[in-house]
Amino acid sequence: MAWHRPRIKALVDAGVDLLAFETIPALKEGQALVNVLKEFPRAKAWLSYACKDHQQTHHGDRIVDAIQPGLMSDQVVAVGVNCTAPEVVEKLLESIKVDSATKNIVVYANSGEVWTAEKRWHNDGNLKPIEDYIQTWMKCGANWIGGCCRITTDDIKKIRNEVDSSF
Repeated sequence: MAWHRPRIKALVDAGVDLLAFETIPALKEGQALVNVLKEFPRAKAWLSYACKDHQQTHHGDRIVDAIQPGLMSDQVVAVGVNCTAPEVVEKLLESIKVDSATKNIVVYANSGEVWTAEKRWHNDGNLKPIEDYIQTWMKCGANWIGGCCRITTDDIKKIRNEVDSSF
């Protein structure tokens, strides 16, 4: 918590109205962020976890467990996933049960490419376009949707078009 506290304080003191606690790898860190957030009672935030597969954070916690601190906090306005391969997001969302009247579900997946130190970003050439996932994510409850690593401005326009076409 000591690492997060001064950063959160600086942002809150600067007038930030919504904090993005993102790419969280583990339940323990999510809980620590919620605990520090309590020290700033007027601050609001979202919690977004990086996941390694269709049910686990990168640390190995089940996403359904990891989001619990956020669901229990009145200061957390959204929970979800980011920096996660788009092909696993649907199953993650299916396990996130949220009362949409009190919490939003945030999703901003990466492109589906894989990062390694040796190859950097690479893929097998069979990536599905990010916009092809949007309608499914929305049906699963996602209502804050964007993009993370390797998502371009053109991809964001396509995501926006998909969201707009559903209304």
